[in-house]
Amino acid sequence: MSPNNPSLPWHKRPSLFSHIQNHLDENGQLTKEGRELPDEERVNEGKPLRFAAGALDGIFGHHVGPEDTEKEATRLAGLIKIIAEQNSLDEKVELYQLLQQDGLVGLIDPTLQKMLEAELPIEPYLHNFARWLAFECPDRGPVKLGIAILGLIQSPEDMDRILTLGKHEEFTLFAAVALTNAAEDPEQQLWQLAQFVDGWGKIHIVERLSGTHNPEIKKWLLREGYKNSIMYEYLAYTCAENGELKKELSQSVVEKDLLRGAGDIIEALINGGPAENMDDYADGAEAVSLYVSHMKRQTDYELRDFLVLNCIQRFLQRDEPQWGWRAKNGWTEDLKANLLIDLHQIQALPHWRELVLQAQSSEDELQQWWASSVARILDRSGKM
Repeated sequence: MSPNNPSLPWHKRPSLFSHIQNHLDENGQLTKEGRELPDEERVNEGKPLRFAAGALDGIFGHHVGPEDTEKEATRLAGLIKIIAEQNSLDEKVELYQLLQQDGLVGLIDPTLQKMLEAELPIEPYLHNFARWLAFECPDRGPVKLGIAILGLIQSPEDMDRILTLGKHEEFTLFAAVALTNAAEDPEQQLWQLAQFVDGWGKIHIVERLSGTHNPEIKKWLLREGYKNSIMYEYLAYTCAENGELKKELSQSVVEKDLLRGAGDIIEALINGGPAENMDDYADGAEAVSLYVSHMKRQTDYELRDFLVLNCIQRFLQRDEPQWGWRAKNGWTEDLKANLLIDLHQIQALPHWRELVLQAQSSEDELQQWWASSVARILDRSGKM
């Protein structure tokens, strides 16, 4: 694409796409070795703190308000316009050097908007340039812009390779946007990609699946969709609302995997945090009541269940002024009292002590942690 000039910022450096492609296992999952991108040292040089893949884009997108990016977006769009019209190497170098700073997440949308307004020609230069950025560049900033432009161009033939890039959390957000814009079946593509990520990338994907009408995806939201390595609290409300948790729990008989998912989601909603919580969930009181009713009829409890039930109990016992207006969401005094009676009965069952003793001798560290937590609660209540 360019002269073989050692002074060019991308000269003879391996592409990030090839790095990711070469580090996928037989199941298409990114290996541990593949998670560290070749440009890692350059990106983090002189920085006292390193962020997880996709973290900066995720944090910026969720917690940082919009800033005045007009000047920067105008500059980027202006360079892209010259490249689209003239294929100028000087502008490519200038753009590339700007993109190496990798502060794109707040600039992408206004830059793409300016490109749309300018009605740039896709052929003969822009499409190939975007492909080069996405699939041949050795730095993450240019790759992100390349993915974004390919999504804007709506190029279905590039989606398979964009899906590959999206398996690395650093690029999942940009891949998700491109797939939404250009894939022939974006929901299926996004759902497929969600199976390969569990950090910020999964958060971004699930948020984009929130309007789904696909019953299989809805089921997945309540069983697996909320799970991520950042905080369950980010996705608990999204999955409860869009997976129709209350409706699913309204069935007379429910599967154990739904109850496990419901428990995790309810606990995350009660804990609250960076996203919507139980007070935002209009169906919260009914969903919790249905969950407890199902748990009363269970015979194969796990220690994790006890901790969720105890979390609900502590929530109901909080002395908070919010209970007054929570009544509009169904949290009446009668409901609270009845739930507390049911929770006490379940937690008083003798087999919790047996489960603790079994788990304490387990080699599974998570089981040991659950056992220790449950044992402390039972000790305080005199049941251990």
